[in-house]
Amino acid sequence: MTTVAFIQARLGSVRFPEKCLADLMGRPLIAHVIERVCAVRGLAGVVLVVPATDAEYFANATDCPIYCDPLVDEADVLGRFRSAAIRYPADQYLRVTGDCPLFAPDVAELVMRRHVEEAADYTWNDTLTTGWPDGTDVEMFSAALLDRVSRRDLLSSDEREHVTPAMRRQLGARVVTVAAPLRWERKWSVDTPEDLDVVRGILAHRPEGFTFAATVKASR
Repeated sequence: MTTVAFIQARLGSVRFPEKCLADLMGRPLIAHVIERVCAVRGLAGVVLVVPATDAEYFANATDCPIYCDPLVDEADVLGRFRSAAIRYPADQYLRVTGDCPLFAPDVAELVMRRHVEEAADYTWNDTLTTGWPDGTDVEMFSAALLDRVSRRDLLSSDEREHVTPAMRRQLGARVVTVAAPLRWERKWSVDTPEDLDVVRGILAHRPEGFTFAATVKASR
């Protein structure tokens, strides 16, 4: 099976505008996310999926392939993913959000393995319930499920903006949740300038590599 990672990003954050381009250790925050996602083994490609209005700004910040569709509304991220899937066909897609500069490739690989082992349609490590720190979020879903859900009528604006809730509720879909071995009550995603300062503090301790264990050690 081929797997392509879609990194979802935008500049219009209400709490922290343009956070994906904020300086983090001399580079844009989004560059850290892309670098870590590119370290995930088994991917056939990594694509930054953004609104058409933001594409030029991201193009100046990274050489990662960027996809936008000017015909898709900025808030319709599900529609943008479906359009991106037509341009970058694969059997499965990995969804990562662009505000996770401490994304752990080994956690993503764990989710990918479970997805295959359990013949799932959708697999995630829901950081609200499983013990994984906020900021290590990753979701994997089949191209067939993406296509099926995105074609449904009467989806709410929330379902279209957040991409995957409708997938988890899709009748007949096999959904798998990957729990952490222990609970880590940490927030590593960036929603505010204060969150960014936390991430800066962790990276200042120079974690050895991108593994989850290395980031935990550097955050102590």
